[in-house]
Amino acid sequence: MADAQSSPRNSDARRSRAIVTSHHHGSMQMWVLMYVFSYSVNPAATNDRAEWRLLPNVVFQEFTSEERCRTAKATLEGSLKEAGAKLKSGFEDLKSIGKADPAQIIIAYNVECLPK
Repeated sequence: MADAQSSPRNSDARRSRAIVTSHHHGSMQMWVLMYVFSYSVNPAATNDRAEWRLLPNVVFQEFTSEERCRTAKATLEGSLKEAGAKLKSGFEDLKSIGKADPAQIIIAYNVECLPK
């Protein structure tokens, strides 16, 4: 009977771990910026009820370093906050003349830097 250490299955498993380990350490680790953006308009603000559903858009972008990914993340988050402030201001202006309400729209986003 063959020894458990020398069985082909265990040998293949050790070889796979060695390849994965050497590949991970032998190459530069990549980082992925994941950006999810969703919005929805309240059915009271539109005749199209399908628009009320949150429909996410997902974008991935690869970076060669965590620092570059985090810089891109900070820039993107700043742009989203600025756009949100402009949108809110616009809705407040419309609300003041009785044409819209900020409660009629939902906007959600998430930005993450993740190791690949």
